[in-house]
Amino acid sequence: MKPDSKRSLNDLSARATVATAPRDKKVTRQLATPAARDAIAGLEDGLDVFGFTKGQFSFVDLLDAVLDLTGPARVTIATWTAASADAAFLGGWCAQGRIRQFRLLVDYSFLTRKGGADAVDEVIRNFGPGSVRVTRTHAKWGLVLGAEAEIAILTSMNLNKNPRFEYLHCTWDPAVVALLAGIAEEIWQSPELATAAKMRPQEHKNIFGGLGPANAGPPAPADDTGELAGIAEDMDLGDFAEDLDFNL
Repeated sequence: MKPDSKRSLNDLSARATVATAPRDKKVTRQLATPAARDAIAGLEDGLDVFGFTKGQFSFVDLLDAVLDLTGPARVTIATWTAASADAAFLGGWCAQGRIRQFRLLVDYSFLTRKGGADAVDEVIRNFGPGSVRVTRTHAKWGLVLGAEAEIAILTSMNLNKNPRFEYLHCTWDPAVVALLAGIAEEIWQSPELATAAKMRPQEHKNIFGGLGPANAGPPAPADDTGELAGIAEDMDLGDFAEDLDFNL
């Protein structure tokens, strides 16, 4: 059945928050080592890892380390930006059997940003046309569901390496895993990329406005033209693009 692009994410009902019991945590301050494996050393059922880096490793490196713990896994990643080289790593892990299924959630603007289309093409080439969804998002998180463990990754990192102060939180907490899984499953009921890519930015904004429960808050104010204020129709970062290092 062809997805109804008018519905898309309007009816998202998955929970957006969850309260969990206190858990033991290893608090790490990895400011001198490039090894993601060192950063999450000790991660196990009942022990979370929370800490900071100065960007010595990326989300891809962190995922590599987590896959060592979970074994072959189904992976869902939400990110704001990525490079095709990072997506190629994921494809290699698919060929090796480390990733059995991969899904990527990105902001709708990613498709028009430098390198964005190439990265998405790389994911689709390795994981199929249904592997990508777009919405209005800046969240970065991961879900790694393997036979040995099911781990949630919460982080400020994008897939690409970026020498900035970043945080990471890895957890086996089943409540957090279930929360992300529920959101992901419902988002994947929305239109596939071939449909979403033809939608105007304003359509994505309107869809995003319908996310969540009825008490999620008022919609963004409209400007004089009736458009929602906030993000320009064509996002142009101009002189800031180089400084932001999107594709490092």
